[in-house]
Amino acid sequence: APQVYSTNVSATVLGPVGITLGNSGMTVSPPNAGYINSTVTTSNQTDAIANDDHFAFTLTPTIGHSLTLTNLELSAVYSVTASSGVKASLFVRSSLDNYASDVASNSYSCLNPYTVMSSFLVAPFTRVPRNITFRVYAFDDTDTAGDGLRIDDIFVRGSIDSLPPGFQQVNIVATGPNAAEPSTPGEFTVTRFGDTTAPFTVNYSIGGTAVNGVDYVTLPGQVTIGAGQSTATIAVTPIDDVFSEGIETVILTLLGRIGIVTSAML
Repeated sequence: APQVYSTNVSATVLGPVGITLGNSGMTVSPPNAGYINSTVTTSNQTDAIANDDHFAFTLTPTIGHSLTLTNLELSAVYSVTASSGVKASLFVRSSLDNYASDVASNSYSCLNPYTVMSSFLVAPFTRVPRNITFRVYAFDDTDTAGDGLRIDDIFVRGSIDSLPPGFQQVNIVATGPNAAEPSTPGEFTVTRFGDTTAPFTVNYSIGGTAVNGVDYVTLPGQVTIGAGQSTATIAVTPIDDVFSEGIETVILTLLGRIGIVTSAML
C-alpha cells in the first residue's frame, strides 16, 4: 500500500495496463514486490508506449495546496533464469505533459544487484495545484517465462506548497443533502481557495435521476462567488406535484478541472 508523509497529500496506486504485476518468487527479501514477467513485455520503448505497458500511481494535494516535487527514485533488479537476456529498462512519464516525455529512465543489467534510478524533477513539478499521475513503463530483451524485472521502493520526494499566485481551486459539497417535496430545499456549497480579490464564476453540469426544471426549480449551470468571498451556495428547490415518486438524485459536477473535489450529490 502507498505511504505518504504529509496529511496534505494522498497517493493512489492504479492498476497495470498492458502488463501484469505479481510476486517475484525470487529468494530475496522482502518477498513481495511488483514483478513484471518477461513474457508480457515488449523489446523497445516505442512498442511499450504503443501497448500501454505500464503501471501508474497518482499524487493528489488536499484542497488549498499544491505539490512541489524534486526527485523520483525507484529500485529494481533484473533476473534472468531461463534465457540469455541481458537488459531490462524502465522509463517514467507524467500527466503534466500528457505522458509525452520521460521524466526518468534507467536500464537494469542481469549482471547487477538492485540498482537505484534517481532523477531530479525540475520546473514543471513546482507548485502544481492538481493531482499528478506517473506511469512507469517497462521493456526487456527476452520473452521467456522465468525472466523478469522486480521493482521495489518507489519514492517521490518533495513538499506541500501554497497555491500559485492568482490561482484558485474550487470544490463542491452537498451541505443540504435531504431535499424533499413539498417544500424542503437542498443545497450545494461551492468553496474556492486561493485568490479571492475578484468575482469568480463557476460552471457546472447537472445530472442525477431528478430532472432539472421538472422535479426542481431550474438550475442555470453556473454560480458566481463574490469578490472577497470564499463560498457561494446553490439551492435546489423541489417542485411539488401530485405524482408518487421514489428517491431521486441531483448531481452537480464542476467544469474546467479547477478543483480537487469536483462532484457532489443530493
